[in-house]
Amino acid sequence: MNEFQLPNKPHFFQPLLPDFLTNFSIPKSFLTQYLPVKGRGSEVKSKEFVVLRNRKSEQTWYVKVDLPNYTFKKGWRKFCADHNLQIGDFLVFKHQRDMVFEVYVFDPSACEREFPGFEDDSIAIQATPLASRPPINYHDGLEKKGDEEDPKEISTFKPSGRPYFRTQVKKAALAIGSIWVPKSFVLQAGLEKKTSPMVLLDEEGHSWSISLKYNEGQDGHYMYKCPSIYKLMGLDIGQPIVFELINSSGYLLMKLYKE
Repeated sequence: MNEFQLPNKPHFFQPLLPDFLTNFSIPKSFLTQYLPVKGRGSEVKSKEFVVLRNRKSEQTWYVKVDLPNYTFKKGWRKFCADHNLQIGDFLVFKHQRDMVFEVYVFDPSACEREFPGFEDDSIAIQATPLASRPPINYHDGLEKKGDEEDPKEISTFKPSGRPYFRTQVKKAALAIGSIWVPKSFVLQAGLEKKTSPMVLLDEEGHSWSISLKYNEGQDGHYMYKCPSIYKLMGLDIGQPIVFELINSSGYLLMKLYKE
């Protein structure tokens, strides 16, 4: 893992949500602050392409953008395939000049992604279509404690400094789809009285859209999905699990670990 220092040039970061291949754009606030359209009395034509670079390669990716929201179009899928991007990854875009960005890729554990093939430009990048790749398996590489033990039953959760809480699958949550969230977690995560859409990831890289809701009458928060997210994941009553907050800036991303 390489040490990463936050760029001192203008930059923005974007997490990859389930629709990132077709719905990815430069944040409006960044466009307004750093890429304003300039001109004296005449409209200046907006740029229709962005140029993406990886600091570990001299290769350049040209991505057509759909104006006025600068949604990434032609060329974006190739960039994603070349970098093996998947739901839950984080990208940092460092603005170089005009519409040129240097891109840093981080996996869901917040470690910068390594790209060995980029070290030698004579090695061709073999891009695998996203649809044909198997889901991420976060259990790979774990040692089995015994021949009878399934490695999928070994929890991969290790506290990383992010807010998290432990709970168990309860009968009511399995039936109605509501999962109450401890107040201590809410305070630590800065989610007081927040109601928001949320993306939940499991350890295999699957994702679901759920909601964080606030019950003013009971002064409490709960996550909601109908049918129950526990049913969709095939969990049983009493199963110990951990919820970890991965991102809360602009949208919520949580990850669920089985224990």
